[in-house]
Amino acid sequence: MVKLYTPPSNTEGVELLLSDNRGIYIPKDFIESADYEYYGDLSTYEKTLSNPDDENYWHDWITLIGEVEVTDINDNVWMLWQDGDLFLICEEYMDDEKYEEFFGEKRHD
Repeated sequence: MVKLYTPPSNTEGVELLLSDNRGIYIPKDFIESADYEYYGDLSTYEKTLSNPDDENYWHDWITLIGEVEVTDINDNVWMLWQDGDLFLICEEYMDDEKYEEFFGEKRHD
């Protein structure tokens, strides 16, 4: 987990990182452009995610998405979320409507 000095610019809890128009190259583009000071050390994924033909490409991508957490200075946790587009999201900043839009269900308080 990485501690940020400032939260991402979007205080609605959703930051678009990569558009789905990149198709199968989203993992490759992410790993090649990710700032390790921001996301932590992702070097274990570099080789696999740099090659969409690697047999572990999708397995490692799903694993990475589940592992990456970024904590802002307000101690709110941001995580990767892919539903076509790739987002950095923070449930704490989401209002109920945005939460339901992303997760397809009402927030459980």
